[in-house]
Amino acid sequence: MNITDHGRLGNGRVFQGPWVTDSEDLLSFRQVTGPVAIIALNSETDHETLGVEAPYDELVDMDHCHAAFIAPFQDNPDGVLTDQLLRAYVEVGASLLNAGFTLYIHCLKGVSRSTYYHTALRMRMTGKPWDTCLAEIQEIRPTAEPKECFIEHLRTFRP
Repeated sequence: MNITDHGRLGNGRVFQGPWVTDSEDLLSFRQVTGPVAIIALNSETDHETLGVEAPYDELVDMDHCHAAFIAPFQDNPDGVLTDQLLRAYVEVGASLLNAGFTLYIHCLKGVSRSTYYHTALRMRMTGKPWDTCLAEIQEIRPTAEPKECFIEHLRTFRP
């Protein structure tokens, strides 16, 4: 399974993974109870790379997804967000978690952009430093590895 369960965070739960195209992953994610929000961190061209439409369409169609937050940015140095924008994106996730939502954080492969955001979100929710938060994510999702440009930002980011 490509989706990893990172457990409770605040009043909610966090899952991380890739753009879901695998029906088995969708089936397993449907087992989640309670309100679900998708945090989509894909660039405008990621769907072309896969040759698919937005994966959350199926979740929304089945009334499983209650919110979708789409924050498109590139997986390269041009994609590094400003502090203000990353802070705003993190506040969206924190608010959803505090309201009891389950978040599914994804980017194209579930490796770089989703880990960048997930690390910043954990920093905000736990007050822990970036490297501790990243290590916690990598313990469950060993393939999680934000690009160096995102790590540089996390080193100085204050949620």
